[in-house]
Amino acid sequence: MDLIPSPTDLDFSIFFGLNIILFVAAILVLLMQPGFMMLETGAVSRLNAINDIYKNLLDICFGAVAFWLVGWDILTGASPLTPLLSQIGLAAAEPAATATVIKPDPTINFLFQLGFATTAATICSGAVTGRIRPHVYLVFAGLFTGFFYPLIAFTVWHPLGLLYGVFYDFAGSIVVHASGAAAGLAGTLLLRPRLAYNGYDPIGLGREQLFRVAKRHAPHNLPLAALGVVFLWIGWFGFNGGTLFANGLASPALAGTDVLSTTVAEFGRIAAATILAPAAAALTATLIHLLTGEDRSLLDTMNALLAGAVAVTAGANRFDAVDALLVGVVAGAAYRVGVVVLERRSVDDPVNAIAVHGLPGLVGVVAAPLGAGVPSFQAALNQGAIGVGLFFVVFFSSLFMFALLNGLYALIRRVIGARDEEGPAPVAMRVPYRTEMLGIDAEVHGQDAYSFSAKE
Repeated sequence: MDLIPSPTDLDFSIFFGLNIILFVAAILVLLMQPGFMMLETGAVSRLNAINDIYKNLLDICFGAVAFWLVGWDILTGASPLTPLLSQIGLAAAEPAATATVIKPDPTINFLFQLGFATTAATICSGAVTGRIRPHVYLVFAGLFTGFFYPLIAFTVWHPLGLLYGVFYDFAGSIVVHASGAAAGLAGTLLLRPRLAYNGYDPIGLGREQLFRVAKRHAPHNLPLAALGVVFLWIGWFGFNGGTLFANGLASPALAGTDVLSTTVAEFGRIAAATILAPAAAALTATLIHLLTGEDRSLLDTMNALLAGAVAVTAGANRFDAVDALLVGVVAGAAYRVGVVVLERRSVDDPVNAIAVHGLPGLVGVVAAPLGAGVPSFQAALNQGAIGVGLFFVVFFSSLFMFALLNGLYALIRRVIGARDEEGPAPVAMRVPYRTEMLGIDAEVHGQDAYSFSAKE
């Protein structure tokens, strides 16, 4: 009896295994959503806990529908936009030649890519939390998931994309994470800071009242936030590991069976990098606390850990153990630099999502060519320039869309004669100041996260 599988049998076995692995990876990536939910909820005021969960839950729902309707076709090049992009020089007319590969089932790949798209939108949620009206955020999240993110991903990862083969970002340090940070930066600049942040007092509350408001804004459940970080870290193995299989594998019948052992070795390298870089980043934050005499902030340490995960994502399949440790150290320091710069500029990001996903994302893409065996410093500089360019493309696009949504919302309210009895807000898409002080949970959702009724 011949126990050696035929090339056809072997390809089918690989196809079956490929889909199982990608499905498990997709579930891990989607589990990052409750991770973000717990981190965001625990890291901000208890008065907005329901609102944070509400936004994070529904942006998956909005995102799934928008990505299915529009975003998936953009990402795969099947959209009517693709010929238009080719005509104006933003996409190639024909795809680059690629080796014959065994591709995963499109439906399972859709599920995996949806996890990436909703992750990018959810990063923005943390940056604007506590101030934005929930329905305005959800409309933006749908647009971001269904349009903005797929365009960036198509540009970098699709063979027709303008930056395909030019810009290397293995699993999305810039495409996913820094893009989410750019959208969050745009949103928080338009919304302006929370009351009492760095003394922000546009309504004349006075020092004593500002102190009370600041206490209400304080993180209220750090154990919940820590559990969220653990969910995110575990989910990152699906994020980085699944990317290896999302584009398919070369057929062993054509490429030789060595492709399987090579893939297993690459998968192991990705797993090691995904554990080592976040660990090194968290230890870097701890060392900074010791050297500066600062309090050992748990939230700061957790955010630094996430910054390490963000940075290693760009080259997880290229970095060996030492590379990953070095990337984590630099990312942890970059996160701390980001926090200081944003605070000094009074950019109010309640969960420091911009600092976690922004500069560390740039660190990742700059480091990716340096971990490829033969370091290329020119490639690293090119990566950095393109990464910064993509960040600002998303930033200005998001700024325009937030401003447009704000104007449309203000116009609709004026047409229907709606008024806020709770008092003024600096922009239409921000909740009124009174609502902010009393909590969005009570004023918008009519509930308290820790009791049966907000009226009790």
